[in-house]
Amino acid sequence: MLSHTESPRQVLRWFLFRYALDPYLHKFIFEFLNESLNEFIKKSLGILYEFLLNSFEISFRIAG
Repeated sequence: MLSHTESPRQVLRWFLFRYALDPYLHKFIFEFLNESLNEFIKKSLGILYEFLLNSFEISFRIAG
């Protein structure tokens, strides 16, 4: 809880000072971001693959 003398900025500064050097927090954040990025890339590549596959199917139907 905030006391009447602490501003939210002071609390944020304390939190960042307390946890900024915590290696477990860094590991958690890195792994979370890494997993999120991997999922995003897989979905993006999947969408691109489906788009290209559909484009080739349409072009083969037109040509054939």
